[in-house]
Amino acid sequence: MPIYHSLGEFPHKRHTQFEKPNGGLYYEQLFGTEGFSNVSSLLYHVHRPTMVQSLGTSVDLTPKAAIEKSIQSRMLRGWDVAPQDDFLDARVPFLFNNDVILSSAAPKKSLTSYFYKNADADEVLFVHKGSGTLRSFLGNLAFSYGDYLRCGAIARFAPVMSSIIEGAKNGLPVLGICNGFQILCESHLLPGALTRNKGLHFYCKDQELEILNNTTIWTNDFKVGEKIVIPLKN
Repeated sequence: MPIYHSLGEFPHKRHTQFEKPNGGLYYEQLFGTEGFSNVSSLLYHVHRPTMVQSLGTSVDLTPKAAIEKSIQSRMLRGWDVAPQDDFLDARVPFLFNNDVILSSAAPKKSLTSYFYKNADADEVLFVHKGSGTLRSFLGNLAFSYGDYLRCGAIARFAPVMSSIIEGAKNGLPVLGICNGFQILCESHLLPGALTRNKGLHFYCKDQELEILNNTTIWTNDFKVGEKIVIPLKN
């Protein structure tokens, strides 16, 4: 059964008009990573989430190879990156291919003049030095040395997770599917951590599983030792 968590005021029925107290309508947004097929949040905004205030000058961030087709051993001095005020300007790529760009950065200031979103790719940020606050629509998330922000790591701070964790401790069955599984790992409701698959590309196949425990809410219709087949996506 899905778990619903609500904050603030919202209409009695989804996808209907939601009027502001002083006139006008709130803007509805369905936010998720898998469209309509997975866990998502229905958000209501005072302003349009797609609203554009201004257009700046286009900047080409394509990394340029300093040396082509070289396998010479080199030392990468990541600590020698020159500090910059802007955290985007501070990024200096040092290794890249068609799929991944590795960069170092030493931002000096906390900027509030704009918010940043990478619309082309996922980002993983590892904090080597210092501390700060990540401002997101899920709230202000503190970070410091040793933290790394990635898919699932930010979502685990969503207000609904406190209810899910508390419910799990009291025996509530919790099922994590796709990104939900990663969020459960990040929340320490499941042991271990996710790693890259063998080919570093998405694949889907039928996977045979053996039932070892038939006392759970999802396996109580099977026999111990029974083989089942499920679709596996990674």
